[in-house]
Amino acid sequence: MAPRCRHVVVLDCDGTLTPKGKALLPVIDVRAVTPEATASLQALRDKYLARALSGELSPAQERDWLAGCLEIYVRLGLNLARGCSAVAELPIRPGVRDCLRELRRRHIPVAVVSYGVAEFIEAYLARHRCLHLVRQIYAARLFWHQGGEQPTGYDRRSLVVPSNKGWWSRRFARLYRVPPSRILAVGDSGSDRTLGGLRENRFGLAKDETEAGVIAPFMGETAIDDSFDPATEWLLKKIET
Repeated sequence: MAPRCRHVVVLDCDGTLTPKGKALLPVIDVRAVTPEATASLQALRDKYLARALSGELSPAQERDWLAGCLEIYVRLGLNLARGCSAVAELPIRPGVRDCLRELRRRHIPVAVVSYGVAEFIEAYLARHRCLHLVRQIYAARLFWHQGGEQPTGYDRRSLVVPSNKGWWSRRFARLYRVPPSRILAVGDSGSDRTLGGLRENRFGLAKDETEAGVIAPFMGETAIDDSFDPATEWLLKKIET
């Protein structure tokens, strides 16, 4: 059993670790799949994205969207090497690596809880020399041909959607015997409304005043900033309290 810790930290990926407007799956959906798959994936995004960002999708719709994407990857072709190469080109939000290093120095376990594909989140974090600073990645897991580049299916138990981010957060916290009241979370949208535990322990990064107003109901505090520094300052203050 892992040693007891005072806090754990859970982080969203797209728009939180990545700069605003940069997300892993849209890049994969253009750079690592067939043209037929790209069109099908864009149709799903057009159907669901706006309501997802505002927190209006039902849990069933959230799962349907993610499962639909994964099924397209399997049926119409997804290339592992091209996907990893594509996400590795995405920048990381300034200050993220420094924050992760400081949390590690303080022995605070960190997990990424993301609506995405775990293999590509791992590739992204590895490119930015952050993978070793994260204890767990909770995201959809694909099955692959042995030694191959094409997926054969996906693990339905691994799906992370906005409505179950809290469940995955608590699962991570239990590994370190941390109660839900001591899970600290950082996100950037309504899709992070359940991330972590208590609302007052959830911090939101916004791109402007309008977005800050949209996500404020889901967050204990928000900041408008292109860097991760306000989140780092908030996390350290919470940890030291």
